[in-house]
Amino acid sequence: EATWTDWNGRDITTEYMSTHMSGTGAYQLVEATNESTVATAFADYWGGEPAIKNVVYQYVDEQSTRILALQQGDADRIQLNERSALVQLRGAPGVAVHEDPSWTTTSVTAVFFNFDIATANNEDVGSGQLDGAGIPADFFQDVNIRRAFSQLFDQQGVVDQLYEGEGVVLTMGLPPAFLGYNDDVAVRSLDLEAAEEYFRAAHDGAVWENGFQFTAIYNAGNTIRQTVLEVIADELSFINPKFQMNVRSLPWADFLDRSAQKMVPMFALGWAADYADPSNFINTFYDDDGYYSNRTSISVPEIQTLIDEADVLVDPVERGFLYRQIGTLHYDQAPLIAVPMQSPFLVTRDNLAGVYWNPMLSHRFLWKSLSKN
Repeated sequence: EATWTDWNGRDITTEYMSTHMSGTGAYQLVEATNESTVATAFADYWGGEPAIKNVVYQYVDEQSTRILALQQGDADRIQLNERSALVQLRGAPGVAVHEDPSWTTTSVTAVFFNFDIATANNEDVGSGQLDGAGIPADFFQDVNIRRAFSQLFDQQGVVDQLYEGEGVVLTMGLPPAFLGYNDDVAVRSLDLEAAEEYFRAAHDGAVWENGFQFTAIYNAGNTIRQTVLEVIADELSFINPKFQMNVRSLPWADFLDRSAQKMVPMFALGWAADYADPSNFINTFYDDDGYYSNRTSISVPEIQTLIDEADVLVDPVERGFLYRQIGTLHYDQAPLIAVPMQSPFLVTRDNLAGVYWNPMLSHRFLWKSLSKN
């Protein structure tokens, strides 16, 4: 009891259990590295030995490399970021695209602002001052800055261009199927005039007059997050040449480490439900003591009051009412930018049998359920 909080929110990729077995199951761990995980079927598994004996799970940043591996039969299944990439796979020999209108998803991606950036020895904030060559630690604490950035992103455009029109614009950082999602709230979208007005009001006019420079970060290989940040960067430089937002990628472990040090001013990241309750998203994204707060230092008192009230309620109607109010405040306070939800799909080789969709498994399925024809 005295030490459990020390383990809350830790980067598990650096811990002992990340690379060592933690129990028994249908597969036994052979090897785990930063590049791959290798497992072999456990013959004495209580549910019966799996049909597929060996599994190699590789981490490949480049989406084009993953696509080629599937086309050539070197991979049985790959992770594909956006639906627009399916044009390279639909009808390809030996490839199967799995999709169904009834499928839903329990993951949300967003662009997060860091309310208290660690500026010391941090090249991503430039000078660390609002002097045209950087940004200060409290840059995103100004609500007008957050509103302005939110007006530079077009959710519907992402749905149309990246998702083949198959997606849902989000009003808040919560899957629409969850209790408390507010679909009656307006969505900030691309509006350069509104963005300029907010920028001119931010930090007593110093933002528009001086300009700024900083770097936003995404995890390497995630083309959707890359595109979202690059679109915002392009709109920034268009609205005011003094505005410069660089975009760069980091390997996953480095991304987690740097953001955990609060050195990343702005970043794109997602969350998949650990359990099917709205608190798993509301508290994670918006709570000043939530899982992402150690990366964002988020502080929006109006939202925090509602979260604290909801945390002690068990009546779903009452909780849902409070969460819907958070949706309203999401529009007003712009604590983060929600990225539209893509209609789910899976891509595999066509001889892989037993493939299924479970929204709680975050685009994954259990290896023991599969076989090869």
